[in-house]
Amino acid sequence: GGDDDDGDDDNKPTLFPENVENEIHRRHTELVRPLIDAIDTAGIEYFKNERRVTAEVSEARTAIFAKLAKLNELLEERRFVAGDKLTAVDILLASCLFQFDAAYLDAYFLRECEGYQGSILLSDSHPGLKAYLRDMYGFLKPSVRFGSYRHHFRLHKAIETTRQLYSCEILEDEIGRIPSIYDELPNLHAILESIEKHAGERPRGTSAASSFTQKITKIEGVPVPFWFRNDTFQRFRDLDLRDDDIILSSGVKMGTTWVTKILNSLLHDFDDDGNTTPMYMDDSFPNRLGQTYPDALFPSRDVLRREMADLMAKTPKGREPISSNFGDFVFDDLIHQPTPRLFSSHLFGKKLLPKR
Repeated sequence: GGDDDDGDDDNKPTLFPENVENEIHRRHTELVRPLIDAIDTAGIEYFKNERRVTAEVSEARTAIFAKLAKLNELLEERRFVAGDKLTAVDILLASCLFQFDAAYLDAYFLRECEGYQGSILLSDSHPGLKAYLRDMYGFLKPSVRFGSYRHHFRLHKAIETTRQLYSCEILEDEIGRIPSIYDELPNLHAILESIEKHAGERPRGTSAASSFTQKITKIEGVPVPFWFRNDTFQRFRDLDLRDDDIILSSGVKMGTTWVTKILNSLLHDFDDDGNTTPMYMDDSFPNRLGQTYPDALFPSRDVLRREMADLMAKTPKGREPISSNFGDFVFDDLIHQPTPRLFSSHLFGKKLLPKR
């Protein structure tokens, strides 16, 4: 197979343009990451403490609306978080804020907070953020499913069930009977109607939809993920499979992580009688903490060291490059994992999976 992407590598669009790397890092560290962490704390800790507003929850709630106010001010002055072009920090922020009106506000009882001024999309409390989200939605709409955000309304049941199970306060036949604590759910039709409106006049810059038109890399006519490495892909294709090898080939966002963990437990954590094995909870080999895609790994430790040295030389001082999307494993580790071996991949079909 061949790579159908014939563009110049130096001119490919990127979500990490070198001229704004420091600004991306700054805004992510000061605004976006703290906002996401505060939202998680305001929800999870609130329910873990049986819906009591502890000092930690109160602090998180205050931080949420403080960060939203600063982001609103910033995005009234510039089109995107790091400047006039879309970057990775915008994808992260938009993914969080799409869920704000649809879930977080009501699921985590944030309307009760002292700093609450109104929803983002259904009020005029945050005009900069509202216009920004409408702009971003035009670009990300194919991947946004507002209905999926309903799962946040089940968080309190999950935490309460887990607490009672571990304290032996609930009978097995009562699992799942914990009542809902919500009178009604957000009106998704109203949210969709608002976000699909024109963003109106925005600060100068390139629109989200046109600022990042990624050339899709294809192998044998099939689109491959951004982490794809041709060298390890070829090794995976040429792999001599054993009779007991298992290949999990799945679509994107279809529960691959959970199925991989379940398979690993069945293969290595428990014997046929349900007793734990010596490898129970051993995460020293691939696929134990989640999927480890063959086509994303460095081929060997030597290649890993060489390429990381080159990357380190290009990385700004004080920053740490990421060696891999899947921990410290290399392809050699995948080959030598305990049998039965498990290979988890989003690759599919006769042209992309092992030939033999």
